[in-house]
Amino acid sequence: MSRPILLVDGSNIAYGVGKKCAPILQNLLHVLDELHKFDLHVIVIVDATLRHYIDRPKELEALINSDKILQAPAGRTADVFLLQLALKRQDKGEPVYILTNDMFPHKEAGGVIPRIAFMIAKIGEDKEIVFIPSLESLIEPVHEEVQTLPQPKPPLTQARVDFEVIPDIPPELLRTFMNLILTLEPPPEEGYSLPYAMVAGYLHNQFDGNFCNRFGYRKPKDFAQALGDHGYVKLKWNGLPLYLELQPKLLKACKEVDTETGKQLSATTPSVNLKGTDAERLQNTIEALQQECHYPSEEKIAIKLRSMFPKETLMARALIEKGLEKKYLTKEKVGKLTCYWPVSGRWDAVDPDDLDDPYSPELYMAFQDALDRLPASQRTAQTRYYLARNLGRVGNPVIGALPQAKREHMVQRAVARNIIIIVNTMMGPRYSVPIRE
Repeated sequence: MSRPILLVDGSNIAYGVGKKCAPILQNLLHVLDELHKFDLHVIVIVDATLRHYIDRPKELEALINSDKILQAPAGRTADVFLLQLALKRQDKGEPVYILTNDMFPHKEAGGVIPRIAFMIAKIGEDKEIVFIPSLESLIEPVHEEVQTLPQPKPPLTQARVDFEVIPDIPPELLRTFMNLILTLEPPPEEGYSLPYAMVAGYLHNQFDGNFCNRFGYRKPKDFAQALGDHGYVKLKWNGLPLYLELQPKLLKACKEVDTETGKQLSATTPSVNLKGTDAERLQNTIEALQQECHYPSEEKIAIKLRSMFPKETLMARALIEKGLEKKYLTKEKVGKLTCYWPVSGRWDAVDPDDLDDPYSPELYMAFQDALDRLPASQRTAQTRYYLARNLGRVGNPVIGALPQAKREHMVQRAVARNIIIIVNTMMGPRYSVPIRE
């Protein structure tokens, strides 16, 4: 088995926290020092423009001239060469990974090139570098034959489940894996291949950095083996990288199991008595969306139901169908959205993803003031909803008076204006507010 090839997006590492900050050569040197501790074939490629912005251009030039770092030709980004080189070596059966916090290798290669994400954390005078998935997981030996798995330790919080679960897959872990499948866009079909490096990284993030310790596995690939042994996936090896080919059993389970509670859903829409508390919950949910000026799509209704009634098992589709049957709701197509309005009438709603930008310069001045008032804890890695909500609470009266959906729309438009940046994470896009000089 050849050594894993790790292609490094050197420009991405030099910038560290995004292109709102100047690139730092020491960031790249710290990461390379860490990589050299492992038996990896490391190739670093940087953009040609990096030398114009980095803090130590002469040292970077020396590294390029000595062939320790490769530089992309002028007018071409390093991403193009990283991706093409990865695909070529992978076609030859070699294990290839790309080290970057950008999502380009996963998106542009259809998910077949595993991505290693990194974080550089400063602790006092020291810098700690964390990789997800861990570098140790790249160099462990691979055994294609079926292995006998150890009995996993019980999870810390054993949730009750009402559906059949293979004994050696803890229910909490299986539900978390299903949640990942449900977030994929477009929704996967039978035969869809998912890089296991992505799965392991997601699970590590969900369970305090090491899901194996929590659930009693010796190494991350034991969970993949368990999924394969019991028909949820087929294991596909391309050299060292492992891919999960999704099987009908898994896709059916994702559709039939409520991943929040683990309870079995009926094959048909369950009966819901739209009286008393159920009717009131649906009404309260619709009224909350009206107050926020969101369109009442099924997705928004489901999200709002879950946030307003976290301890209840409520299925939006069932409540909506009962609402239509009882003439409480009416169905209407608005652009690409299917909305469910109350019979009392519709409201002026805002789609946060609308590409139009109707906001005045004066309103953006108020918006920037609200951004400047945000505390540090609310400036990074926020979902769009919570960033918009927090902007309404910082004391700017103009922004505070806007409905939630309009604030979310301003957040999205602020991204196009480079006022806010988006960071892609395993949990989806997160919004960050750069600190102004």
